[in-house]
Amino acid sequence: MMRWFDDGTPVGPASAPTPVVAALGGVSRVDVVLKAPAYTPKPAAGKTDEVRCFVLDPPAGDRPFLTGFSPRPGARSIVHHLFLAEIDGDDAAQVRKTEGQDGRPGVECAGGLGKVRSAVTLGGGLQGGDFPRSIGRKLAADHKLLLNIHYSLASLPPGAPPPQDQTEIDLRLDTTAREAKGLVVANPAWLIGDAMFVSAGQKDAAFWFSYTPTLLTAGKTAFLQSVTPHLHALASRVALRIERKGGNSTCLLEIPRWKFGWERPYWLQTPIALDPADKLYIECHFDNSAENQGSGPPPADFAWGESGQDMCAGFLTWTETP
Repeated sequence: MMRWFDDGTPVGPASAPTPVVAALGGVSRVDVVLKAPAYTPKPAAGKTDEVRCFVLDPPAGDRPFLTGFSPRPGARSIVHHLFLAEIDGDDAAQVRKTEGQDGRPGVECAGGLGKVRSAVTLGGGLQGGDFPRSIGRKLAADHKLLLNIHYSLASLPPGAPPPQDQTEIDLRLDTTAREAKGLVVANPAWLIGDAMFVSAGQKDAAFWFSYTPTLLTAGKTAFLQSVTPHLHALASRVALRIERKGGNSTCLLEIPRWKFGWERPYWLQTPIALDPADKLYIECHFDNSAENQGSGPPPADFAWGESGQDMCAGFLTWTETP
């Protein structure tokens, strides 16, 4: 470093090593196509967003590992993001009891799904592809799939009717794979009340949280494979890292100038070990100034939520071996 300063801080070559990432733009082999019901979002009065959940049957057959995931929204302009989860039969039955109660397919799920506790995320974002390094998520034959779609009409012209969406998801399935599991990094307190409160006009509101996921990893070393950040349009920066027992830290992902729509799985070039005593850390910044509102309405107070609000979460994929 000192030699670089002494030499006048010359600019180095623009080329950089190409990171190992999941293939984008589709899976290499389509084994099953999941199809959600046709749906036209209808946000509540004064809102631009709606989150809808649909219970789908899992793929039949003798290939239990999901090794690739590629969403194909029918109306891309209004699908902000989606994720596919697995839930047990009891939870699926509970969700299906409330389906269609408002006269439309699926069920409103922006505020969660009541007592549903078995949901395990299988894939998310809108940029799909094969999972790298022979990684797969094992599907249970007696479970159901839950498709969660966040619709946002913010990009439509004022007064324009929302288009109908019918999202399809291409799945690649295999008989064997290196089983991957999931971890979530977010402060549970942010999801309720004003624990993630940002006042109107605040230029840089910062929130952070860390925890030790020992119970979720059964006290073993976990090898982190991918990181998916989840934030909305008012976010300005996100960072996820490991806080080591000895006081050092390891960066997992940092996006210093977050842009709306950048949510996707970022596969690590090489797996990173998370030891039992380590903590997972997330930090999010938000810009609620007038300059960051564009041509939209003036700044307003917000907390965790969908329409005109924001979120701060990270979804990690891990395996028991590198």
